[in-house]
Amino acid sequence: SNLKVTVHTTYAQHIDLVVGAKAALATVDNSETQVFRYTWPADIDTVDILVSSYIGEKRVLGKGADVCARMSIRSGACPIDAMGAMELTFTRKGFMTVHKWDKRLKNIEYGFLVVIEVMDDDYECRAVQPKTESGTSRDKTIQTSIRVRAPLLPYVFLVLPIMCSIFLFCVAGLTYFLFILPLYQLQSSAKYDDNDSAIVDLNENCGDTAPILRPRLVISPLSDEQETSEQEDEEETPANDGGYATDVDEALKAIAGGVLGASAFTGSINGITEILQKAQKNELIVNLTQTIGHCSIPLLVFLNSLDSAYDDIKLSLRKYMDGDKDSCFINSMCAVPQSIGAYMIPDISSVTSNLPYITCAISFYFLAWNKALAMKPINARGRGVKHDFAIFYAIAFITGLIGLASAVYHVCPNQTTARIDMYFIEILLGYYSLKLYQSRVADIRAVYYAPAIVICVLSLIERVMGDSAVSWQLIAGFHICFTFWVSVQLFTMGKVTMNPYAMFKNRNSVMKKINECRKKAAYKYQMRGFFLGNCATIALALTGIFGFWSEHALYNVVALSIDIVIYLAYYFGTKFYLRKEKVSLHVLVFLASSILAWMLSFIFFFTYKSSNSALSPAESRCLNKGCIDDRIIGGHDLWHSLSATSILLTSIMILLIDDDLIDTKTEDTYF
Repeated sequence: SNLKVTVHTTYAQHIDLVVGAKAALATVDNSETQVFRYTWPADIDTVDILVSSYIGEKRVLGKGADVCARMSIRSGACPIDAMGAMELTFTRKGFMTVHKWDKRLKNIEYGFLVVIEVMDDDYECRAVQPKTESGTSRDKTIQTSIRVRAPLLPYVFLVLPIMCSIFLFCVAGLTYFLFILPLYQLQSSAKYDDNDSAIVDLNENCGDTAPILRPRLVISPLSDEQETSEQEDEEETPANDGGYATDVDEALKAIAGGVLGASAFTGSINGITEILQKAQKNELIVNLTQTIGHCSIPLLVFLNSLDSAYDDIKLSLRKYMDGDKDSCFINSMCAVPQSIGAYMIPDISSVTSNLPYITCAISFYFLAWNKALAMKPINARGRGVKHDFAIFYAIAFITGLIGLASAVYHVCPNQTTARIDMYFIEILLGYYSLKLYQSRVADIRAVYYAPAIVICVLSLIERVMGDSAVSWQLIAGFHICFTFWVSVQLFTMGKVTMNPYAMFKNRNSVMKKINECRKKAAYKYQMRGFFLGNCATIALALTGIFGFWSEHALYNVVALSIDIVIYLAYYFGTKFYLRKEKVSLHVLVFLASSILAWMLSFIFFFTYKSSNSALSPAESRCLNKGCIDDRIIGGHDLWHSLSATSILLTSIMILLIDDDLIDTKTEDTYF
């Protein structure tokens, strides 16, 4: 039998969108969707669409502002899934850019539809799931607007990072010519050479009197040539007397030849041992080994994080390209999408804005390398602070990793890739403290790799326990104990063992040492400072325990920043008040500049925070903000430039902080 079907077609009820005008308020509920239609004019091919629950210019929250909804862009001719769609979830704000010739959407060359639907629950829009009563009506008041996106010049997103990089190179160049190059001239214009240190010391001690040369026993290792020549002299001496040395030598050679096969292995081991002993005395090899040791741990952390994030980035990018806008946490209102190969980077500006970190790393490595060359002959005469330049090289290397890790994260920011973004700032802050400590302590082997160990402990807690209350308690407790341990070490000038277990076991002895130092008048200001510092640490730890922070990484950065401020206060206080040392004017300038740069950096980081991967995609989208220049420069891009500048200024300040002690004996520089 023939079946007759009659189809009655009707247009979906919709509201037409007009560029530059806000659509009338619309109320949508979970029983029916709301549709908006836009028709392309002849001269427009890219538009931005904003759907929000903020009503009016005063941004008053509308009804149901936090109700979960979905926004999607669909074909105007046939709004079904087969024609492709771009979707995102939102509560208070949803933003999407539509291109007329977007290949992901079919049949939109004449126009498209904006479809808004309210979800039956808030499961998709909440990081922490609320209780939703079933069967209740859910409605939401929204306002929709559309604007034309002006075309950008090619590669205009590179302007800010290139300008910042040029500025950083200029700062490094001025530092080299003004404060490092004169050190070469100082050693070349010296009135004495390296072999006359005994005369110089006596002249300094005796004032205007003539130098009195006293015999001084100097024991120094002989070189291989000296040892060989002395052995030859000893062998030749008996030969002049009796002539029997040759026979003895031949006999010994014969015996050695007979047992050579049996002792070949032992000889090889001895040869290797001798090579290693010589390598330990070679300053270049020791410095290179220490640098590799410092850099290997951050590098392994980076490679491990990249390995775990690589597959997720590829999958998230693929989902984003297929229309799932929730897969990457970007600031859609100030994003510059860019195709690279087969992938579409959601915001290329946030990726390229990390270039100043790489510039900072190269610049500081150049400065540290030249400072090491300039200080080598000065330290050889027993003058100036003896720096461990391997730590400076590690600081430069970690700074470069900050830029690489941040660029990887911003390819597709989400909850999985977020952790790689903050690892190395934490390690860098730890190495700042280590370098300051090393400058004034003769032997730091006991705490040489403490910063890396601390970060490994924190990362282990986060990976095993996640964002649970127990993990926050452990991290806060670890932070309090570590700060107290560092404070005791600094306050007692290293008179207390560095072994935490031994400190706890012999706590009565530790308290006795603290009391001995406390009774000295010079230590009173230090006692107050460390007391206030530990109070600040405890207060910060309590904010972490009671859930003030949304992510571990940010808490760790703030905690370590407080620790470095405490240490800098201790360092400068000891120079000024205890040791009566002077601080060069240029060091104070770098210190003030770095503090100002850090303040500006954190202002842009917190005030213009435009996304948060610790939240859900919909909650993070509420933080989206427009560009500062209304085109391409976002607040987070400025954070990258300002923080890179801050890192370079801080690193240079630490590199030059003890330039006033160039003429001081090295053993007199230790705290």
